[in-house]
Amino acid sequence: LAAAGGGPVEGTVFADVELPPQRSSGPLRARATGPFSAARALSRGRGEQRHVTLAAHGRRVVAAWSERAGSAWRVKVARSADAGRTWSAPRAVGPGQRPALAAGARGHVWLAVQRAGRVRVAHSRDGGRRFGPARPVPGGGAPQWRPAIAATGAGRAYVAWIDERGRQREGDLPRAAVWGARVEGARVGRARELDPYPPVSDLAAQLDNDWAVAVGARGRHVTVAWTDFRTYDWRIVGRSSRDGGRRFGPLRAISDDPADREALDDAPSVAVGRDGAPLVAWTGHRAAATIAPAPLYDVRLARVGRASRRVDDGGDRPVVSVNPALALDPRDGAPLVAWQDHADGVGAIRVAARGRVRRVSASAANQWRPAVAVAGGRLLVAWEDARGGAGRAVVAAAPLRRLR
Repeated sequence: LAAAGGGPVEGTVFADVELPPQRSSGPLRARATGPFSAARALSRGRGEQRHVTLAAHGRRVVAAWSERAGSAWRVKVARSADAGRTWSAPRAVGPGQRPALAAGARGHVWLAVQRAGRVRVAHSRDGGRRFGPARPVPGGGAPQWRPAIAATGAGRAYVAWIDERGRQREGDLPRAAVWGARVEGARVGRARELDPYPPVSDLAAQLDNDWAVAVGARGRHVTVAWTDFRTYDWRIVGRSSRDGGRRFGPLRAISDDPADREALDDAPSVAVGRDGAPLVAWTGHRAAATIAPAPLYDVRLARVGRASRRVDDGGDRPVVSVNPALALDPRDGAPLVAWQDHADGVGAIRVAARGRVRRVSASAANQWRPAVAVAGGRLLVAWEDARGGAGRAVVAAAPLRRLR
């Protein structure tokens, strides 16, 4: 056992577990599940595929993922001009991992990637057919991680990332903080730290790091949310801008866990409504007031400044529901939330829409890290799927009119 800086005593426990023989889930087979179309692979490549992401504008959809080639990772992109009914052959756009996409009007698409400890942004003017060079975001030579990006208008976007150029308040240790920059076409503007705020708890003076940044935008309304350790636990916070990211308002708490309970919140996803108000979904963990069983992780949703509500259907069972992805129905702004759900053991992708939860695919294989986009009256859901062995990037879709 060890005490961390005068904080709670923590320990490690273990137990041997006998696992049943592993069964192959077989190849990817086409079978629709409820209103969702059969899942289809975005790439025929045999390399492991990770961190699939989607962006859409009108009926145009772009997907990106990282795919292993030997010991290296390359980012690949596929396009759809008909709201995900058909897809182009994937095209490699360069080395990198953890791609993030944004799609705007007039064929503008941005691709942000993490490459060799730096975040870079590439720009396309033809809907993602061709990208220019991936330009590094401004930095001081420190590591940069996990980019997120959203379109803010014709030819404009906002990119945010985790950057270690800062230092902790005590101990002269590196601090991982959220930085961001406006993007105009292929040019990335001046970087600005979005979390210059001091820790709230003295116990976090050497541990005040940020993680899991997310960006959502609608026109000039931009919200950046992230997981923050300033309170000596992990809570979701964020800042919003009304001018495309030139200026941001104050830091606002998004997690609404009681202050006297440890929060272990993670993985925010942001969408901005037609009125400019941001909504955030995240993985929530609320420590129980007693030792009675409590949900391990659930998916929560809140309009910033209001109380959150639980989205998943795990009830009081101690299950794991994580990694939400959020989009809004363009007809009325209703939230559409996908997540990775372990209620039945292996991961399954589920979607909550208008008070009902549906499974996206009936496969028995492990499924994780969904991404969502709305295009041409359809909700598209992409995820990593273990059918056939190594993880594969797959996508399915459902008409919005059937998600009732």
